[in-house]
Amino acid sequence: CNRSTVSLSNVKVAANTATLNGGGGIYANDTRLSLSETIIQQNTSLASSDPLSNTGGGGISYQSSADFATMGHSDALEMHNVILEDNSSNSSGGGLLLYGLKSNSATAFNNVTVRNNAAVHNGGGIFSYTDNTTVLSNFIIEGNTAARGAGVYVGAPHYFQLTNSI
Repeated sequence: CNRSTVSLSNVKVAANTATLNGGGGIYANDTRLSLSETIIQQNTSLASSDPLSNTGGGGISYQSSADFATMGHSDALEMHNVILEDNSSNSSGGGLLLYGLKSNSATAFNNVTVRNNAAVHNGGGIFSYTDNTTVLSNFIIEGNTAARGAGVYVGAPHYFQLTNSI
């Protein structure tokens, strides 16, 4: 998805492989993406092995470019009742990669499970390199592996708000 609005509900995205820009299951750039009742499972990103690159995201790669934000647009990622499991990345963000989001970007996660994902470098479950606020509510992060930040790796000025999470 690129500069669009996408909603997925009651969907399973499984057993996919990305070799160029990441996002083994879903790649979204400058997009409003809403996921509900969705399973993202057994996807792989074989993209760059640079630990701080934006080419990871075994399950989902969600990115925003500076020009999109400065043109007055805002992107948003919302997940409700979503499972990200058994995904992997050659780089960072085994389950989910968030990259480049600006302060006007919205990310909200409710009742999300991130488990058994793997990244070679950073953020086995979640890799976040953004300037926005991420709100995690009723969130489970378990069984993920990475060299740094097996559950969550935050690599930029960023605010994580966790509520009722494990």
